[in-house]
Amino acid sequence: MPLHAIALRDHRNIKSGDHTQLRRWVAVDDDAKGWDEPARLVQTNPETGLSDPSVVARLSGLLGEK
Repeated sequence: MPLHAIALRDHRNIKSGDHTQLRRWVAVDDDAKGWDEPARLVQTNPETGLSDPSVVARLSGLLGEK
């Protein structure tokens, strides 16, 4: 089953739970407030983003799950 990637400028729909059609998804956000499934969230630092090795490791781990 593929992992769905969605890039949203305004992600309120995903945060509010309007992602019921997706089975596998991961969120990358620098703001953890409002996420109803924090286990799927890769929280980044707003200044370092994806350049932080711990963020890359977490994202890699979540993308590798089956």
